[in-house]
Amino acid sequence: MKSFADFRAYQVWMRNLLRRQNKALVALDMGMGKTVICWRVIKEDMYDTFRYCLIVAPLNVAENTWPDELDEWEDLKCLKNSYSLLTGTEAQREKAARTDVPVHIINKENIPWLWRFWKDQWPYDMVIWDESSALKTWSLRTDIKRLTRFGAMAVARKYVKRIYLLTGTPAPNGLYDLGGQAFILDRGERLGMTKKAFTDRWFDKSYDGYSLEPKPQAFDQIMGRMKDVMVSLRARDYIDLPPQMFVPRYIDLPKKLMAQYTQFEEDLYSEAYDVEAVSRGVLTNKLLQFANGSMYRNFEDGTRELVPIHDLKLEPLERVIEEENGHNIMVSYSFQFDVDLICKNWPKAVVYDSKDKTFIRLWNAGKIPLALAHSAQIGHGTNIQFGGHILVWYGLTWNLEHWQQFNERFPRSGQSAPICYVYPIIARGTNDEIVYGAMGGKGATQDRINAAVRHHIIDRRDR
Repeated sequence: MKSFADFRAYQVWMRNLLRRQNKALVALDMGMGKTVICWRVIKEDMYDTFRYCLIVAPLNVAENTWPDELDEWEDLKCLKNSYSLLTGTEAQREKAARTDVPVHIINKENIPWLWRFWKDQWPYDMVIWDESSALKTWSLRTDIKRLTRFGAMAVARKYVKRIYLLTGTPAPNGLYDLGGQAFILDRGERLGMTKKAFTDRWFDKSYDGYSLEPKPQAFDQIMGRMKDVMVSLRARDYIDLPPQMFVPRYIDLPKKLMAQYTQFEEDLYSEAYDVEAVSRGVLTNKLLQFANGSMYRNFEDGTRELVPIHDLKLEPLERVIEEENGHNIMVSYSFQFDVDLICKNWPKAVVYDSKDKTFIRLWNAGKIPLALAHSAQIGHGTNIQFGGHILVWYGLTWNLEHWQQFNERFPRSGQSAPICYVYPIIARGTNDEIVYGAMGGKGATQDRINAAVRHHIIDRRDR
């Protein structure tokens, strides 16, 4: 069992910072211990500087990561009776919300419900929002029947004295993602009271008329305003982590399939497979389906059917499995047809289900040789570094946050392998290549944002 004596120097520094400041956007790399730092702050400030604390997190993180962390620390076990979990059915949530303990933990999807439950009797004077990039949309609908997560937090914010937003990916799509988080943090003080004010001041419409491009001075001005409330620490500055090696595996579509792909891309309709994309946005996803091996044909009544095209990505997956010679492998899939095809060829593959409480335990025990998971489900807050070091992207994603979060599940503290490998399977000449290239560009912008508020903590015990 660990204790406060096992805290790293940067964790002590961060704990002191959060105790001093009433608000902060904390951008710590995955695996740096954001959860235990916050539990430490909660324990030391409970009933002193706050009365009730609300922790908001993705469902799996709320139900597992936050409670399980207490079992790892001897001097935090006393908090196991100090929290209530606001997940499950509405009746279960209502009962838990009425439990008079200092900490309530809720999944982010239930925040609108929680505001409707409490309304002006909102009791939480401290809020910790884990994976705060979920607030980046800035969707400020405050009508109580149509309330969004952002809108619920925005109206509840006036009752909150202390608020900490935690993330490993503060701006997965660039500077624009900071606007909503900043609004929740300081109620518009730094970056603007409305989304329009924020975008008008620092962004221009791009050539397509829809997307936004930062103005020349936007980065320096935005980061200058955020510097006093935003802090970033990078894991490799403080923890010896194994390097991560990306090894793309390419496939070539036969000429006939490539011609069909190109025709579909140009016309938004595939004559060969009778599949239509109703817009360029829909087309992007359909092209990724094509690259993976099938497409969905959608009907007006909302139903759909699967149209198989190829199974060419199975061969590079098989090669990775053979080359890794018995090491456990995690495969990231994009579509249900990916799962069906892989499981047909490897019947013993195990598919991750967030409701299955045994999956992560079995994976970390080395008992799942081939696991399948979707990056949106397992990418946030899960500790899976003990069960393997190899990740295969059978299907790629446009979502930089999911991409980075899933990749960073493996090169973390506790990983015993000397190198972690990431194998993206890429259909050459398709959207796969564009997506893989885009992840580097988006990541570079986020790295600049992290660097602007990056701290270097000296190795001393500043308690």
